[in-house]
Parts: sequence; structure tokens; C-alpha cells
Amino acid sequence: MANHAQETRSAHHEASGGRRETTARRTGTLFLGLALLLASQAAWADTFDVVTKVQETSATTVWRIDEPNVKQRATLYQQIKFISGDRISVDAGGCVQTGGHGRTWKRYVNPS
Repeated sequence: MANHAQETRSAHHEASGGRRETTARRTGTLFLGLALLLASQAAWADTFDVVTKVQETSATTVWRIDEPNVKQRATLYQQIKFISGDRISVDAGGCVQTGGHGRTWKRYVNPS
């Protein structure tokens, strides 16, 4: 009977050791996933406010602003100039994921 108890403890020890290894593997995978997520967030942060002049004629200049920074209320774009008498047209769209909890997708225009 003592021999049976010893075999049971040995089997239990091997099984729990396997669980520890699986837990360590899952934890390592979780940390790797978190590191990749944080790295992608850092890369994303560098792409704010991409300003491009897409068309220029004697009568019209068209500017495009991609991925405006939604973490600040206003941004001054030094390269875009207006003079008295200019007629201005704005065509805007798109959305951004602001993070946090709840409704975190916001439209660039009329964010609600």
C-alpha cells in the first residue's frame, strides 16, 4: 500500500510539473504578445499629422492631412497658408481608435 501511495505522489508531481511548464510557456507568449502590441503602438505614434500637397495649379492647391493627432485639441500646420479672399473647401472622413474602455472609436469629423 505504501508503494501505491508513492506512485500516486510521483504521478501527481510529474503532472503538476507539466502544468508549471505550460503556465510558463503561456506567460512567455503573453509577454511576447504584449511587447509586440506596445511596439506597434510606438510605431503608430510616429505617424501623426502626415501633410502632403497633392495638387497645385495657378488657381487651386489641395492639401491632404493623414492621421491627425487626436490627443490634442488643435494643430497648426505651418506649410498650409491662407490669404485674404481664399475660398476653402474641406472634405474629411475616417476614424481612430483612442483606446481605453467603452466607445473608443472616434470619427475625425464630429467625434461623438
